[in-house]
Amino acid sequence: MPLGVTLAVQSHTSLLLAIGAVFASGTFGAFASPLSDNTVTTCTVLGIDVVKYARSKLVPALIAAGISVVLYGAFSFFR
Repeated sequence: MPLGVTLAVQSHTSLLLAIGAVFASGTFGAFASPLSDNTVTTCTVLGIDVVKYARSKLVPALIAAGISVVLYGAFSFFR
């Protein structure tokens, strides 16, 4: 977060968009990563394969990331 805020201030861009992008990227990484503690715990409890479960979560995560990229791009022109 400190790097994102510093970059936003120095480049005179929207601080809210920069903070939102930092949180969105962290959430994406935590959700889509096969090494995430949430993924490993869920697979351990349910007794399913970690890689298959991570791949099944990757499709909706990439769809959400694509929508976010489009919306961040669009809102950056208005802010």
